[in-house]
Amino acid sequence: MTTFRVLTGDPGTKNFALAVTEYRDGKIRSLGTKMLEFPFRDLSSREAAEALHLVTREIRRLIRKYNVDALYFERFQVRGSGVSAIEGINVMLGVVLHLAWIYEKRSRLITASTWKNNCNRNNADGMKLDEAYKEFKLTSVHSPKAIHEFDASLIGVYAIFDQLVTKRKPFAGFSIRAWYEHLMEAPNL
Repeated sequence: MTTFRVLTGDPGTKNFALAVTEYRDGKIRSLGTKMLEFPFRDLSSREAAEALHLVTREIRRLIRKYNVDALYFERFQVRGSGVSAIEGINVMLGVVLHLAWIYEKRSRLITASTWKNNCNRNNADGMKLDEAYKEFKLTSVHSPKAIHEFDASLIGVYAIFDQLVTKRKPFAGFSIRAWYEHLMEAPNL
């Protein structure tokens, strides 16, 4: 009986979504998600130091509480001139890699296109993520889970396929609709 738990994240300068996803007895399930909110733009600011402290504390707590096997986080790719955003997120990703090393966990930083393209091509519903965001109203402020939490949880699904389900393409046979329903019942971490 294989059990595998992964802590995943979708980082940003305004918020940082975290998720813990588990593979057990051939099934994938969300153990929960969490949204950290901390706007900052200037790495030399007090807000940046506080944000890094918060990220470090939360990731440590989740590694310990859920005894995760791996950490998978989305790498940041620039869309325009976001130099300070790049710097801030890269510092946070450095913290993630450092904690993975301290706790002797596997780690991987992946581009959004890596996991999103696999999800768009291979999911059982034939649904594109942009369609899912609209259908599930994840772009709405009234959504019980933010779009970034949904993405962080799907990075967890990708990680499980990447680590364990090597005979199938990532997201093959995986239903985005069923996952959304499951995720809405998952607790906050």
